[in-house]
Amino acid sequence: MSTEEKPTIEEVAGWYDDESTAAEGLKDAKLVYACYETGNYEGSWIVVYVKDGVWYIDSGGHCSCNGPEWGSGGTATTPEALIENEDQPVKDAVKAFLSEKE
Repeated sequence: MSTEEKPTIEEVAGWYDDESTAAEGLKDAKLVYACYETGNYEGSWIVVYVKDGVWYIDSGGHCSCNGPEWGSGGTATTPEALIENEDQPVKDAVKAFLSEKE
């Protein structure tokens, strides 16, 4: 999935090893950025979302042997920290999300 296509919350929940728990945790969240990149036998993903006014970032991946792995349900963060510390696509998504709110 490219960064140009914004997945749904339901699709993002499917990236987690516990899809039903992830779906409940992401319920009513606003998706800021989500990207799943795949290789030959593995893949990795990153998700940034806002829920109840709190910003979160989470990441995980999969391998062909074990299926989905990782995904903690998100670590609280701030938009400023994301803009300062993350890769450019995340920075751009955060800035765009913030500008939509103005």
